[in-house]
Amino acid sequence: MMRSWSEWGQAKKGAWNYNTNAENIYDFWFKGLERVKDFESIITLGMRGDGDEAMLEKGTLAENQRLLERIIRDQREIIQRLVNKELSTIPQVLALYKEVQGFYEAGLKIPEDITLLLADDNFGNIRMLPGAAERNRPGGYGLYYHFDYVGGPRSYQWINTVPLQKIWDQLHLTYDHGVDRIWIVNVGDLKPMELPLDFFLAMAWDINQWGYDEIHQYTVRWAEEQFSPEHAATIAEILLKYTKYNGRRKPEIVEADTFSLINYREAERVLAEFETIVEKAERLAHALPPEQKDAFFQLVLYPTRASRNVLKMQICAGKNQFFAAQGRISANDNAALTEETFAVEAADTDFYHKKLAKGKWDGMMLQPHIGEANWRGPEKNTMPTVKTVPVLPGAEMGIYLEEGEQALDPHSGQGTLPSFSRFTRNQHYIEIFNKKADPFTYRLQTMEPWIKVSNFTGKVATAERIEVWIDWEKAPVGEGHQGTILISGTDQEYRITVPIFNPTRPALQELEAMTFVESNGYISIEAEHYSRNCPVDGVQWVKFPDYGRTLSSMLLLPTTAESYLPPETGPYLEYRLYLFTQGTVGITLYTAPTLNFNREHGLRYAISLDGEEPIIADLFPVDCDANDHCPRWAQAVLENVHKSHTQHVITAPGYHTLRIQMVDPGL
Repeated sequence: MMRSWSEWGQAKKGAWNYNTNAENIYDFWFKGLERVKDFESIITLGMRGDGDEAMLEKGTLAENQRLLERIIRDQREIIQRLVNKELSTIPQVLALYKEVQGFYEAGLKIPEDITLLLADDNFGNIRMLPGAAERNRPGGYGLYYHFDYVGGPRSYQWINTVPLQKIWDQLHLTYDHGVDRIWIVNVGDLKPMELPLDFFLAMAWDINQWGYDEIHQYTVRWAEEQFSPEHAATIAEILLKYTKYNGRRKPEIVEADTFSLINYREAERVLAEFETIVEKAERLAHALPPEQKDAFFQLVLYPTRASRNVLKMQICAGKNQFFAAQGRISANDNAALTEETFAVEAADTDFYHKKLAKGKWDGMMLQPHIGEANWRGPEKNTMPTVKTVPVLPGAEMGIYLEEGEQALDPHSGQGTLPSFSRFTRNQHYIEIFNKKADPFTYRLQTMEPWIKVSNFTGKVATAERIEVWIDWEKAPVGEGHQGTILISGTDQEYRITVPIFNPTRPALQELEAMTFVESNGYISIEAEHYSRNCPVDGVQWVKFPDYGRTLSSMLLLPTTAESYLPPETGPYLEYRLYLFTQGTVGITLYTAPTLNFNREHGLRYAISLDGEEPIIADLFPVDCDANDHCPRWAQAVLENVHKSHTQHVITAPGYHTLRIQMVDPGL
């Protein structure tokens, strides 16, 4: 009703509760609309409780519905008294936010001339969209979207974390379903959100100007407008990459154990990716003319480097804890790196506030974003906890093998590296580390000529990593072969087993094109690496470049397609596999955290192996909702991905075909 909620606190007219204080609140609304009745406005209707909560927290659904219907009637009475008796000529909007959507779904009676403002889940995923029969209501529909949020499961207010690809996906989904009357986005602080805000407005102005495969071109043009054509492509790459990486896990939510220090070098890989774009940004910062340096720092360098620093600090803290448990003195180096990175991040923020543009944006990036917290986030930046390992005189060798939960037991002196596969040509590492102060010399001996290592001898002060790989031209053919590496130092000897997987069949040159071969019990496939892509009735999967955690995604178009429920065959993707494992296997599908915007059913797909009867998997069942009572939703928004698990039976090794089939649009 054209009044700020904070004005109510200044009015001092009792509780913000229409059930108990209707007379004072009615008068508050009346006076608010009276002062702006001659201005062009969209009048907001409805009411929620104090502190962004439901009005009647202990009331029944029916009681809450009746109260809200009464509120809307009284508000429209005020509009008739002050503005125009013909209500259909007055723009009005009701936000179906949080619990209000539940009231609507349960039958809340809303006049048809009111625009319904549909909301996302506060994390950029649309909760509900109108079906074909609902799209012609006179008031139409609008959208309330978020780039910033204070609330559970965790707040995010510091920096840009929403990839443009996700914005494109959700806004197109919204527009295609007739939600086009008004779009509103909650940005929090404007400065960190200039790129996504510009993109949001560009799509609102012309939804068809930029296609799903043209987001890179949009970003290049945006960079040209802010800087110059000379460096626009590099700037666009940096902007798109840092938001992609932040999209994996928002910096405020990254912790010391978020990315694995054990499996597949995950923590190292994600940090190396960030380091690459930070290096590009720093080189470019030196090359730009002086008049562009402030803008570049604020728009590009600061968010990229600050995001990297938070990630680096948490990974170093994780390494510190992991190494300290093994007694490595290098744990202390990682403690120092954690402290140093924490200080560097703070110094960058201080520069932003005090020196950038002569302090023009002082305080803009003060939002605390580091430290253990509840849903609100930390009250101040607090460095992760680190441990110090006592450094005693002498030298003592320790050995760690890649993917191990802990270092090798010096009493047994034995360990086994993960298996090496002829198909993946993978490397694994051995880390030789020191538990005491004095450097020592190690010696390494390979007992088979087909085992290759990066170093045979050296002096270790804190730690050294030895890469191990296989010369497959010399390796024995067949299953069950293994070799041995001997490591000696500080009067200790370790015997390391090197297992290899080198079956006689299939030969690499005989494999069918786009076949993924099992290695160490796993297969990992990028969505775009399908062997078949079969559309049905004009509905098809298309490659959505650079959307997702790693490479790209596959997007279903059009978004307004009908559901295909087996035995009906919807558009599908097939992936060719070669498996050695028999018996029950699990398949995990990673998808965008889209919600079941058609609230009559969940968000489903069908999955099958080798033509078996498809399993119907549901990413977000109809009984789930985007609130704190749904762990499935909370996990999906924290990780920005749905993970769906199905079980299948492999009766024989060899070639197999995995089919992912559309059931519902929006996947």
